[in-house]
Amino acid sequence: MPHADPAHLRGAGCAILTAGPLFVTLYLAAVLYRRIPDAITVDWGILIVLPLILLFALMFGPLVAATPIIIGTTSMRVLAYHCPLFAARAFWLLAGAAIGFGVAYGCGLLGSARDVSFALIATSGISGWLAYTPE
Repeated sequence: MPHADPAHLRGAGCAILTAGPLFVTLYLAAVLYRRIPDAITVDWGILIVLPLILLFALMFGPLVAATPIIIGTTSMRVLAYHCPLFAARAFWLLAGAAIGFGVAYGCGLLGSARDVSFALIATSGISGWLAYTPE
């Protein structure tokens, strides 16, 4: 069966490696966006700490992201095999964003932690986009 080939995880590897730094970057962007009416000051200390935070996210992000991305990639691959309509990359993005929305909704993040929920939903969608591998 073509969808059982482990070569379909090539895109998943890219998504797994980028999920951690992408989540941190999107979270920080959401925090800054919510402060837009006020002045956004840049402290020189953040220029030293931010690369360390992104390195930390690059090292430990794959531990969190690997299982859901591999499950999602395999599921979408099987779904695309049985229904070619879902083989389009846009459906992979929508499926990732929908799963991220479901997790954010299930954990109650939508109302209380909007910055985290935005980062989670956007990271899930972009990970779905990156995990896509054509047949």
